[in-house]
Formats: sequence, C-alpha cells, structure tokens
Amino acid sequence: MDSALDREPLEVEFLFYYREDSGAGGHRNDLESATLTFVIGRNPSDPSRYLAQLLEIEGAAHGSRFYANRLRVRESASGRILAPDLSYPLVLLVEEMSQRRDSAHPHGVGIPAADR
Repeated sequence: MDSALDREPLEVEFLFYYREDSGAGGHRNDLESATLTFVIGRNPSDPSRYLAQLLEIEGAAHGSRFYANRLRVRESASGRILAPDLSYPLVLLVEEMSQRRDSAHPHGVGIPAADR
C-alpha cells in the first residue's frame, strides 16, 4: 500500500431504525448498523487526486457489536485484497421478518422475507 494511504483508518457508521422487529423475540424500536472502515490518501499515480480504500465492513444487529458480522476486505498494512469477489455497489441485507398466520399457527409464525 502506498505510504500516502498508510494513515489512521476512518470509520463511517450508518444506523438503520425500524419501529418494530416482528421476528422471533420481536420487539419495538430496533436498531441495526453498518460500519465501513477506509483509509484515504493521495492517489500515487495522480497526486492531485485522492484515493479511498475500503478495509472492512461490519454489520451489527440491534446496534451492538456483540452481534456483528465482519468482512475484512483488505489488509491495512500491505493493501493485500482479502475479499476478491466483493462487488460494488455494496448491498446490505437487514433482517426482515413477516408473520404467517394459518390454521396450524393462528397467532403467527415469523418467517424470513425470502421464504414468503
């Protein structure tokens, strides 16, 4: 990695608020988050421009890193790519549940949106 990019990482956090989580153990006021970690510096091939490199993506359920999934995209020191199959733009999947009511489950059963 170019020494111009060898700086303190910058974290950008996105928060997603949902009025209700209706899945198993559903509750009101659900918070999800995604944190993207970058290094930013001058482009070595054109110093008049800047370059941002994505290092890591972290998705956290309920706003807590205890429930986080983390994808290391590249090593910060060497710049070696660790997730070569990653494509842009990024798509973040957030838990979504639905209530299915039928004769066997009159009070409803949470099912993932993909299974509806």
